[in-house]
Amino acid sequence: MEETGDTTFCICMLHYNSVNLSRRLRHKAVTHRHYDPASLSTFHRVFITMCIILALCHGDHGQSLYEQERIFLDLRTGIVEQGQGEFIKLLVYPKASPNFGCDGQAVLKISFAGPYRMARFFLDYYEPPRNWTLDISDSPGGDGMGGDGDLTSNMAELQIRDKQMRVYSNGLSGYTSETLNGGLLLKIVDDVVEAGTKLKLEIADEKVRWNNRENSKGVMESRYLFMLNGQTPEYGEMDHDIYVGLNRVPSSTSRTGSGLCRATIIMLSERDPEPTTESGKSNFLMHKQILSIS
Repeated sequence: MEETGDTTFCICMLHYNSVNLSRRLRHKAVTHRHYDPASLSTFHRVFITMCIILALCHGDHGQSLYEQERIFLDLRTGIVEQGQGEFIKLLVYPKASPNFGCDGQAVLKISFAGPYRMARFFLDYYEPPRNWTLDISDSPGGDGMGGDGDLTSNMAELQIRDKQMRVYSNGLSGYTSETLNGGLLLKIVDDVVEAGTKLKLEIADEKVRWNNRENSKGVMESRYLFMLNGQTPEYGEMDHDIYVGLNRVPSSTSRTGSGLCRATIIMLSERDPEPTTESGKSNFLMHKQILSIS
């Protein structure tokens, strides 16, 4: 990662404070053999300073080592904020809802062809979810039921319809032995969202992870999930992309929904160490969340 001036400043300040603290504590130990209240106060002051500097490093004044590219979408107001980058492209822009409802729609294309290995989604449901509020597809033809018009065998799909999440297999040989019904359906998760849910979702090569901070969290790993590492399809063209429909499916407006109000998508080069906060500038600050997936 290219190191910015702000990042360099933060690293230097942290190093300075840690060295300074170490010298002070050694001096106290040698001269007094114990720590009096004054030394504790000094320790606390220096420790708090270090915490503030660390927070600034990972907040608005520098770019985290793992969080590189992101986009924020408000599906009520149509507001979009996007940082610099080339791996998240907005294909359909949301429009402001005339009733200020959570029914705005958007479609995005996310590429894994560069340095990123994971897309992390923070999804806020302020209203009861109705019909298709989320659809993530390995193909631009994702139709919300696991199909894409046979564009590619690498087509996998994850959808949230009403309160339920469904995951559909790609079309690689042998998939029917892994599905629930001999068709394309790999997984059903009931009651994953409702009004007030803050869902965290992670998509990576052959892997899906979710957590709604209430009653549902889990992980799936399978060769029949999203193929994002340049795997050659059995038919169709090879790519490194996923297509995301918010309050609709990617392929068309034939299947739409409402209830998803805000979405933040962050591209990460690797999963660990996992940030404990999602923060950023302006509207990113309005969408702060603290979510942990173990």
